[in-house]
Amino acid sequence: IATMSEEHRLRVFEKSTAKSLANEKKASVSTATAECEVLRAEVKTIERELLVLQNSRKSVVAAMREIEAKDRLIKDMDRMLKAVQGRMEKARAAAEVSKVTAAVANAADEKRKSLLMSASATESALPVY
Repeated sequence: IATMSEEHRLRVFEKSTAKSLANEKKASVSTATAECEVLRAEVKTIERELLVLQNSRKSVVAAMREIEAKDRLIKDMDRMLKAVQGRMEKARAAAEVSKVTAAVANAADEKRKSLLMSASATESALPVY
């Protein structure tokens, strides 16, 4: 009877140990599952952040292209402005030449009139024969 009792105690101990190990495994699986869920949530968060960064990058690239286009436009406008300024300088110089030419023509005309008057006065002062 003592041996039975010992065998019974041994079986009870084995069952208890098996239950304990099974409970520990369940707890371990539950913990691992919970950790896995946390990691999945972190992965989703990282994926969303990555998507936001990719969209931001696209926006930055588009802005850079727009800036480059505006820079080219500014350079073109600067070249056009310089060309217009060059033409304006030529027009000013031509106007200045025209003024000088007109002044010389006026002076020549005045001189001619003066000479004509002088010649006319001299002619009338000559004795008539």
